[in-house]
Amino acid sequence: MSTIDDGGPAYPVRNAHEYQAHGMSLRDHFAGIALLDTLAQCRSFPDETWRDGVARDAYKMADAMIRARATGKAGAE
Repeated sequence: MSTIDDGGPAYPVRNAHEYQAHGMSLRDHFAGIALLDTLAQCRSFPDETWRDGVARDAYKMADAMIRARATGKAGAE
């Protein structure tokens, strides 16, 4: 089973010696932003299963954002 790159902490806190992870991951933060945009564009919801698909798509977008960030291709165009 492969490990998902969560991008590290979304809001790390630095003490005198190191960063500490608290709260959500960067992946969760990116997924939340993608989710808000998707929901803002929705005009109707076909049935009760739409939530699962939208949530999966939000995390797919978050994963793509983390990959772009890791490869240095974010905003390179």
